[in-house]
Amino acid sequence: MIRGSELIGVPILKEDKKIKLTYTKDIIYGKNPLKVIAFSIKMKNSQKKNNRIIPFQKIKDINHEEIIIVAEKDIIFPHEAPEINSAVEKPIKVIGFHIYDEQKNLVGTIRDTIIEKNSGKILAFIISEGVIDDLIEGHSILPLVNHIDFQRDYIVIGNTHLETISSQGGGLKKLLGIK
Repeated sequence: MIRGSELIGVPILKEDKKIKLTYTKDIIYGKNPLKVIAFSIKMKNSQKKNNRIIPFQKIKDINHEEIIIVAEKDIIFPHEAPEINSAVEKPIKVIGFHIYDEQKNLVGTIRDTIIEKNSGKILAFIISEGVIDDLIEGHSILPLVNHIDFQRDYIVIGNTHLETISSQGGGLKKLLGIK
């Protein structure tokens, strides 16, 4: 598992050599199920608008320090992969989405995703439940299950799903050793 935010700005390598100083610019999400389908990339020395991508299935290895691909030809334009092109034209941006329960009470805001490294599947959201709670308790984790209703710019979760939200155990409590 890896956080989505750890994959932004990561160099892309081929056989332990950087490809034209390329790095990841953004994550491209697909629906049904919610998963990473590609990364948009940026050439460090390029002044031109660069809209190339790396499909997730072309990635040989992935971690928070680098993404390894087999060949430079794995870097393509979005129009070469219809599912990815559709996701680029109508992006799914879950970071910043508000989460509400069935009674329309604000539960929190999505701050990050937890991604399964082999499949790209989104396993959970890292959520903020408010500045004070985050400061004291740290961020919380909301596992991704079928009971989540994705709307245009927010998410509704069932009341039974509220019980699955767990604290990461960070914040001041951890720093000060308070239980």
